[in-house]
Amino acid sequence: MPQIGITMERIRNPIRSNDALLGYVWLIGSDGPAGERAVELLREVATQAALSCTATTLPARSPSW
Repeated sequence: MPQIGITMERIRNPIRSNDALLGYVWLIGSDGPAGERAVELLREVATQAALSCTATTLPARSPSW
């Protein structure tokens, strides 16, 4: 979108766990368009980030009723 000053390619991949959106991983193509391998790695990073985030989360508490 050079008309608004964005001249580098940007690709984002959501970080999700159990349908909850935890954030995004961004790839900014400062050296030109991203190849298929870079996109695959971006997806893998998002998966690993989700696993890392949920591994440190405490288990849900049971209702006390």
